[in-house]
This record gives sequence, structure tokens and C-alpha cells, in this order.
Amino acid sequence: MAEQSLRQHILNQRERSQAQNLYRRIAEMLASNQRFEVVRESARPQDVVWGLRGHTADEPFAGDDRRLLSLSWSLGDFELIHYKSSAAKLSPLLSSPELERFIAGLVEIAGPISHGKLADALRLRFNLGEMEQVPADAPALQLASDQSIEDDHLLHQQALAAVSELSHRQTKVLLGIRAETIKEDLAEDLGCSAATIANEEKRIRLIIERHSEGGAEARNLLRIVGDLLYEHSGDEQS
Repeated sequence: MAEQSLRQHILNQRERSQAQNLYRRIAEMLASNQRFEVVRESARPQDVVWGLRGHTADEPFAGDDRRLLSLSWSLGDFELIHYKSSAAKLSPLLSSPELERFIAGLVEIAGPISHGKLADALRLRFNLGEMEQVPADAPALQLASDQSIEDDHLLHQQALAAVSELSHRQTKVLLGIRAETIKEDLAEDLGCSAATIANEEKRIRLIIERHSEGGAEARNLLRIVGDLLYEHSGDEQS
């Protein structure tokens, strides 16, 4: 138990890599997207085999990296988002639709495939580093200060994409957080329980994480999303 605890602590102290972020996004997409279903369970998440829902299950993909790279390239081109050089994050980033297109396309031509193999395919196709196969702890749902946010066009584009995924209630919750409303008062205003507000905060956190790499970037993105929602709410009132 001590060894496991120490290992987890060390992993949690490591900076998130773009590869690690993509591995986590693969896990979230496979679990939440109805296009995919588990074909073969495993004690290790990276060994769980996934297939397309409703397709006849073949034998799981067992090819080597060379075959995996060949199939990945056969999927064609993908639109990549690159960070500016000052961000010190030059690894390519796939938007959620492009990531889904890559995963679904690979599963369709390769057959059922493990989570780990999907991660390997992304690493090989887009020349990423090794993917950490341990999910990082979720950052707190905390807004950044105005002074910490740079005028970053990409971050604003990510914020617009995140806004499009928020439900009406999640929008109200985020506006309440921005206004520093007490959770119990916010729950009363929305006609729900404080536990429901907490659950909505978790869902908002997942959306923000899908469009960022966590940490300071997630807080910056969350602040911009809140500002966009506030500006839009002002337009509606006027």
C-alpha cells in the first residue's frame, strides 16, 4: 500500500504532457460516447478492448507498431491545433470531433482494439511522447484571476468550444460561481440540491479538461468561459 501510494504521489507531481492529456481524453470519449462499447473486459484499463457498437466483433487487433502506424496514416489528414511557441506546448492537439473521427476510423478498419493500442496509435501517428496510462487528479474548479490570462486567440477558441457543450443548468452554475454565489443559495435559485450543484461542477470540470491541459490553463479557460457566458447573459437581458 505504501509503494502504491508513493507511486501515485510521484505521478501526480509530474507535469501533464500532451500525450497524457490525450490518453485521458480517449478514456473519457470511449466511456461516454454511444458509438463505442466494451468488447473484452480487463483488470487494467489500458487492456480493455473497445469496438463500434452494433458491429460484429472480430478478434482484437494484435498487430505491431508498424501495422498500427500504417492503419493510422490510412485514415487521412486531420486538422491539428498547435500552441504558439511561447506556450511551450508544441505537441499537436486534436479537437474532440477530430479525436472521435480518428478513434472511430481506426476501430472500424482495425477491428476491436484496446485502449492502450489506441493511445499507441495516436503517439505514433502524431509523434507524441509516451502516454502515461494513469489518470491525473482533476484540478479544483477554480477561476483564474484576470491578470493571469494572456490575450491568447487559441484559448478563446477553446472557450467557445467549451461553451457549446454546457447545458442550460451548467451555464447557470458557472455564472453563479463567477458571481461567488454561495452553493446553497445557488441550489435554491435553480430549484435543486447542493449535491446536484456539486455534480454539475464536476461535469463542468470534465468539459474544461477536454479543452485544456489542466492546471493553470484549465483555470484560465474556465475564467474566459465564465466571462463569455456573462457577456451573453447581458445581451439577453438587454
